[in-house]
Amino acid sequence: MHLLITALGSAGDVHPYLAIGQEARSRGHRVTVCTHAAFGGLVQRCGLGFRPIGSAAAYASAMADPRLWNPRTSLKRLWQVVSGLLDEQYAALGQEVRSDTVMLGSLWAFGARLLSEKQGIPYVSSHVSASTLLSAISPPTHPRVSLSTKLPLQLRRWGLRLAEHTMVDRLMGPELNRFRTHLGLAPVRRILSTWIHSPHGVLALFPAWFAPRAADWPPHLRFCGFPLFEDPDHAGLDEEVEALLDRRARPIIATAGSTLPPSHAHFEALHDVAQSLGRPLIVLGGVPEPVHPARSLAPTALHRPHLPLRALLSRSAALIHHGGVGTAAFAFQSAVPQLVTPFAHDQFDNAQRIVRLGCGQQLPPNGDAFRMQAALSFLLSDAPSNQRCRDVALLMNDLADRGSSRSASAAAVDHLEKVLAHTPTGNFAAQPLRVAA
Repeated sequence: MHLLITALGSAGDVHPYLAIGQEARSRGHRVTVCTHAAFGGLVQRCGLGFRPIGSAAAYASAMADPRLWNPRTSLKRLWQVVSGLLDEQYAALGQEVRSDTVMLGSLWAFGARLLSEKQGIPYVSSHVSASTLLSAISPPTHPRVSLSTKLPLQLRRWGLRLAEHTMVDRLMGPELNRFRTHLGLAPVRRILSTWIHSPHGVLALFPAWFAPRAADWPPHLRFCGFPLFEDPDHAGLDEEVEALLDRRARPIIATAGSTLPPSHAHFEALHDVAQSLGRPLIVLGGVPEPVHPARSLAPTALHRPHLPLRALLSRSAALIHHGGVGTAAFAFQSAVPQLVTPFAHDQFDNAQRIVRLGCGQQLPPNGDAFRMQAALSFLLSDAPSNQRCRDVALLMNDLADRGSSRSASAAAVDHLEKVLAHTPTGNFAAQPLRVAA
């Protein structure tokens, strides 16, 4: 099999697909990853083929754009980025296709979806986050528009369709359908609720216990679990970190993800709370620049751009993070309670699911040290919460569970191999295939 992966977005959107690519490569399959140029080095370190889209400078500019992280403007800015790469994405994928190719795509892999329709290439769509599976029965949490489950179901269905028509189809439809007309394809609507789901297969890259199946999700969706990935270059902990981890009090780990550094207020609150709780602190990722000169780090606080989360969290007391689903998955695996401070996109939905599981609490990312200390004190001392974290860790690490962390990438590749094995001859697009889970 030649597995052709399209993964667009931040590191949290790309990393799960690299884990799947590594699994496919370990089975002897050829793998090509079509993603932003900024990820070229990482893709090649994983031993995978690389087809760049766009430039590293353009990607960095988009990630640094405040409009991408403001809930009021994020969808419009995101679509500007995605639509601006649509022609290039379609052409790049077309150059990689051969007779044994199966495509796998993330949410914004519109080029792969179009290529599948036009040329009959088998394609499996997928979702890293449950929030992108639109549902009236189990509505995702959104910072601006969320449907209350207290409303009658029919009213929720009407509201979801209205929101998709006015906010999504009107934004994305003109450019997408212009390109479809150019390809000789009919216009589409209900883009995110229906069109993006490939009839050949839909993978949920999270387990059912994290986001149970809703009756109005695609009926042929298969749960795989969290495909956990760590950069092969970030395999160890340095001596200073090891020394901090060897202290009697386990440290608090904090990260705002790979995109934006925390605000000065949040960064200073982290430092104050850790000291008040008598815990060491390790901050991962970016830090505000410049850090206030009066706020030099204490001897029991460290900052690192990157550290392997699996090794770090297994020796930590708690994790404060932005709500990225990959970060949450590592915390689940290590039975670490989570304090989630979401600020954009799927993070709000992920945060609510973590809270509902009993594995954490949610706070706004405003740097309120008092509320942060109260929440952390509770998470560190509450026996039911800590037991629930251990229960979820068992789910993550149970090899008999088809959605377990260690089998997630294998489950995804199993499905892709089935798609290739069941591909009919002739025009694949004219004979939609649904491979049973």
